[in-house]
Amino acid sequence: MDYYRCYDLESEIVLYEPGKVFRRTVHEVSIPPYGGWYRNPILCILISLISFLITTGYCLSYPQRQDYSQRQVDSKYPKDYATSKIVKHENNLGLTNYNFSYETSDGSQREETAELKNAGSENESLTVQGSYTYVGTDGLTYKVTYVADENGYRASGQHLPKTR
Repeated sequence: MDYYRCYDLESEIVLYEPGKVFRRTVHEVSIPPYGGWYRNPILCILISLISFLITTGYCLSYPQRQDYSQRQVDSKYPKDYATSKIVKHENNLGLTNYNFSYETSDGSQREETAELKNAGSENESLTVQGSYTYVGTDGLTYKVTYVADENGYRASGQHLPKTR
């Protein structure tokens, strides 16, 4: 016969089955010291250790890639695209502003300036302006100029769609 156990605030156990209710104190009913294997600390540690060892063994047995020298570059990019080097770099960080620029050997460029407006006030904001140039997969050079301020991010370029 299955009984359902409910505990109340007076250290009593209420045993009931459909249609019958029995009240007994906690001392009269034998309750196992652990509610199940998951409450036994030794079994929990043992199961955790076994799980850890199985997971570690699986990860260590997984074949590792040994040769990285044969890395393939996607053919849609020009060959020198993956091996371009920085040929010019400038960086100036200030307390309320910054600017930087760089140019790479494949013809890509980027420059950006930022200024903190209304410093220390409730309307403090950072205004960032810049541009970047890159050579596309079709061989054409593309230039994008952008502004990011309290009004959002706005980019423009001849190849980008115009907004209204």
